[in-house]
Amino acid sequence: MSVLDLSFRDAGDLEIDGIIQLFRGFIDGDILMTFLNEVSTFETRRVICRTENVSYDEQIVPNDSLLFKFFNSSKILSLSKKILQTDKELKSMLCWTSIYRKDEFINPHMDRTGDIQLLLCLKNDGFGEHGLFCFETGYKARAIFLYPGDLIFFKAKEITHYTTPLIETDDKNAPLRIVAVSRQFFT
Repeated sequence: MSVLDLSFRDAGDLEIDGIIQLFRGFIDGDILMTFLNEVSTFETRRVICRTENVSYDEQIVPNDSLLFKFFNSSKILSLSKKILQTDKELKSMLCWTSIYRKDEFINPHMDRTGDIQLLLCLKNDGFGEHGLFCFETGYKARAIFLYPGDLIFFKAKEITHYTTPLIETDDKNAPLRIVAVSRQFFT
């Protein structure tokens, strides 16, 4: 049975301030392991942001990969359209992974393109206030700890978003956070 044939768990969803839709435990451990194994074969490049010396690893997700097919599945596209409140068809999609290690994060920003962005947490060794996904709504900053299998939908060009750095601990001297990202464009 392929990953795409599996039905998604009855994931609990949470809408936050009307702009972020979070599905806790959207995919289970078996699918996560399949995606993590697949991601380990992708070519990696270092991203260096212009401000605050921010850098992390990134991988382009190939169109023929299971991870790309997951983001392009009818279930995911249906959720995207429902959240966007549109009946338009998907025009294009970009997919990548962001890989953060000790002291790495992405600084506050809004994206320039895309109708909706999805983040699927594949791994997160963060804890407490470390390794969080953060976003700002109005004058309020919010933070969410993403567990492996959690999926977020949000309008990345309307919301300032960022992450907090991972830190080393006694039991995790090489912390790692991996998120798969899909930026979708509808016609």
